[in-house]
Amino acid sequence: MEFPIMDKRTKEDIYRQIIMLAKSYVPEWSTEYADEDPGHILTKMFAKMFEETLQRYNKIPYKNLVYFLNLIGADILPCMSSKGFVTIKMNEGTDLGVEVQKGTAVYGQDEENQRVTFEIKDDLLAVDNYVKEIYSVSTKLNKIVKEYDYSDEELSSGFRLFDFYGSENLQKYAFFLCSDEVFFVEAGGTIVLTVVHSQKPYSQEKTAQLLADKELAAWEYLTEDGWKQIHNSKAVSNQIQLSIEEDIAFTECFEKTSRWIRCIILDPNKYEDISFTGFHASSVSCGISPDSLYYNDISLPKKDFVPFGEKFSAYDDFYINCNQAFTKRGAWVNLTFSFGELEEFAEDLIEERDIKWKHFIKEEEIKEPEKQDIYIQKVLWEYWNGNGWARLFEDNRYEDFFKNTEKQVKTLSFYCPKDMDTAFVGADYGMWIRARILSVNNAFNVGGRYKAPLVKEIFAEYSYKNDAVCVDGIFVQKDMEIAAFQGLDNLEIQMSGAGKEEYPSVYLSVAKAIKGGPIKLYFIKQGASLSKLPSLKWEYWGNVNGISKWNELKIQDETAFFQKSGIVTFLCKDNFRPKTLFGKESFWIRLVNIDKKYDSVKPKDREFLPKLKGIYFNTVAIEQKEKMNTEYFYLEKDEPNKKCHLNTPNVLALNVWVDEAETLIGEDRYSFKQGENSGVFTEEDEKGLLTEYWVPWQRVKDLAEFGAEDRVYVLDEENNFIQFGNGIHGKIPCARDKESIRAEYTVSVGAKGNFSPFQIEGFSDAVPFVDSVKNLEAICGGCNREKLDEAMERCFGILKHQNKVVSQEDFSVIAKQADRNIVDVKTAIGVNQNGQLARGTVVVGILPLVVNGADSYFDEIKKNVDAQFAIKAPAVLTVGNKIQIIEAQYIEYCVHIEASVKSYNHYQQVYKEIESKLEKFLNPITGNFDGKGFKMGALPNKMKLYNYIKNIDNMAEIQRIYIFCYEKNRDYRKEIDYDDIFSLPFAVPINGIHEIEISMI
Repeated sequence: MEFPIMDKRTKEDIYRQIIMLAKSYVPEWSTEYADEDPGHILTKMFAKMFEETLQRYNKIPYKNLVYFLNLIGADILPCMSSKGFVTIKMNEGTDLGVEVQKGTAVYGQDEENQRVTFEIKDDLLAVDNYVKEIYSVSTKLNKIVKEYDYSDEELSSGFRLFDFYGSENLQKYAFFLCSDEVFFVEAGGTIVLTVVHSQKPYSQEKTAQLLADKELAAWEYLTEDGWKQIHNSKAVSNQIQLSIEEDIAFTECFEKTSRWIRCIILDPNKYEDISFTGFHASSVSCGISPDSLYYNDISLPKKDFVPFGEKFSAYDDFYINCNQAFTKRGAWVNLTFSFGELEEFAEDLIEERDIKWKHFIKEEEIKEPEKQDIYIQKVLWEYWNGNGWARLFEDNRYEDFFKNTEKQVKTLSFYCPKDMDTAFVGADYGMWIRARILSVNNAFNVGGRYKAPLVKEIFAEYSYKNDAVCVDGIFVQKDMEIAAFQGLDNLEIQMSGAGKEEYPSVYLSVAKAIKGGPIKLYFIKQGASLSKLPSLKWEYWGNVNGISKWNELKIQDETAFFQKSGIVTFLCKDNFRPKTLFGKESFWIRLVNIDKKYDSVKPKDREFLPKLKGIYFNTVAIEQKEKMNTEYFYLEKDEPNKKCHLNTPNVLALNVWVDEAETLIGEDRYSFKQGENSGVFTEEDEKGLLTEYWVPWQRVKDLAEFGAEDRVYVLDEENNFIQFGNGIHGKIPCARDKESIRAEYTVSVGAKGNFSPFQIEGFSDAVPFVDSVKNLEAICGGCNREKLDEAMERCFGILKHQNKVVSQEDFSVIAKQADRNIVDVKTAIGVNQNGQLARGTVVVGILPLVVNGADSYFDEIKKNVDAQFAIKAPAVLTVGNKIQIIEAQYIEYCVHIEASVKSYNHYQQVYKEIESKLEKFLNPITGNFDGKGFKMGALPNKMKLYNYIKNIDNMAEIQRIYIFCYEKNRDYRKEIDYDDIFSLPFAVPINGIHEIEISMI
């Protein structure tokens, strides 16, 4: 502020005034030789001295103001230390944690390459561990969402918790059925599944109807080319009929080789109860061609063949291999033979007749005997049972199957034996039946005609009557896991989670078991969130009394349920156990939303869910301060107002002791030692005699308030010395023949302790098994000692508003006084942060000292401002949450400039100066024309930029300036129209990426 000048005269004015008065008072004094005249020289000396007196005189209003402020107790605020967090990374394979004690020092280099020390504020057990994955689970919504993956950059760059709409739903409800035999179905076949629920038989028909509903479930079968959809499915009673359009392949799935079909539940929320205990399966197929045919050991074609050869004989065999049909143990199989005309084959070996020739002989004596037909009289049908060929029929049915076959169609029907097995016939392997010739009509008739049956084609078909069989296996996909069932376990398989009473939860997978503590997890938050987030309960999977279960994890939460960045601290017993969840075995911690409010968050409200930038083990709070070496001071006997000058300024904490071994005896010593937290400590010699008795003294603001026996002192922070009393106001310390005053103190470097990310370099002293120590976020909040002008301005505000918020200006003044990291405050009443009408709302915009700093930095500022408003603002605003505290809106200026120079020799110089000027001008704290930054809402336009950079040496002219603007904060960067930025009430400019084009005229 400017103070009134009571006398504006300078030494020249005073000199001229004396010379003018001298003409009246001493007219005889000549001014002709002023430079040589002693009187003139004395006059100039007097004028100079009187000017200095006037300067001191003109400071009287300032001194009176300072005296007044001292009277009302307005102190200059000391320096503030910066605060932040460091993350400790351990060497890989460090199984046991390393204890890091409170007060352990870490360090970094400031901009002047000076070492700056920070102290760890809490104890920590540093472990080699990390969070591998995070899943959000909602049973009500039937959703599992993978929020975070340590190895996936896309998922680890920023994520929300309980965000059931932002990523792919990994919750898949499906069950897989396998059967080697029943599902051996080729194109055109039908599979029939019978729903079985031994516990709820009344639900079987309804379940079949639901599973056949194409809007609720999708059926597929596995082919050589992958899964193919079953388009035709229908329910009949408690059965589901599925039409197969391609061959079902015999292939591997879930490490089991079989034939597979599956059902995917498309809408598990539509019905609460879709359950069963198993499935019986059958299939129907027709028009199946045999896989191979053999006559004895000779392979036959599949069409137009003679099954027993041209000239058959007893015990010849005809083998039929039809794997699809013959594997259906328990099914009825029909083999349909289509016969053609009989093939005739004459006997080649005709026995010569011994004719007795005569002159006259009868015709019948030389006539050839009539040839007899040779045909198959009986056959025996057999199958291979693994040990040998067994009868297919208990009776003699179908023994004349190959008798009288000409141009006929015959069907062989049989019940597929349950002990039918595979075998090799010739070069083919499979399931076989055979017909063996038992008897041949006219088998021994010489010269007969063989009537061999001709089979044009064979077709097989099969079907199950009431003998459906259990599937070989049921595999259930749910909760990202695969569970196997035998189908005979009578365990209920639930394919919907909608009916369960479970809470929405977040599961954290950690790499290793956790033991001991304190363990610290640091959650870096991004963006805004709901003003009041639902509460959470922490649990871990561990073993208690031999039972593995979810156990409560007692924590200390600094995040306020993820409303801000902070540390979650907990202790762990030695009972962490691995558990398989979401298809992966790991160690698990989960956060349970016990009021289920996260189940009700709508997709449009996703942006208010807690968003995190990262989760880190071994992160602990630090504060910039350094403990100095203990300093000792001598004292003369009865020396009043003793001043002890400290070596280092900017004292944060100070403890002072006085050695009173010679004055305190007996009961006095005992009373000091018995006092609570007395702080007394002693020293003894080799003989055990007391040599030193150090008594702590109390630091106060003003010695004048205390008596002669009070052990008090004051610290003059400006001049950096300790001052004791004079025996009237404050006791005089005891003097000894050695140092009798002891001072221990810590200091801060103030604003120099504000570090950028990754500027911390390591521990000041070695700590074992540590790989690195880094600050992942900026360390902020450090301030130098308050200047006198700043203190005056602050105190004027106090006098004006009297610690009560009444006017709009009071909001700004009190907010700025709440935290010294605030540069500018702007208040808008009756509008929101975008300038839109919002009655009854007060928006307080804050421009912090660190632009776009860490969330934790602004959260701390906001907390301090909130605390002041809670005390000083009207209750109608604070109770109704009508006061919104927001950070300034940062508008990134990306400037495109086209300029010209007269010579390319000036190109680099002009280019760098333009770039430097833009960076300097667009700094919201120290930019603008006057170097005092920008007020919120007062953004620079093109003309101001032009006027600021136009006077650059060697630049001929500026042809064009374009400005591209982006709204930028810690979470996002989006383009905004240049014309729209001037309507933003809380906007300030920040420097962006510029394009500078320079040409020669």
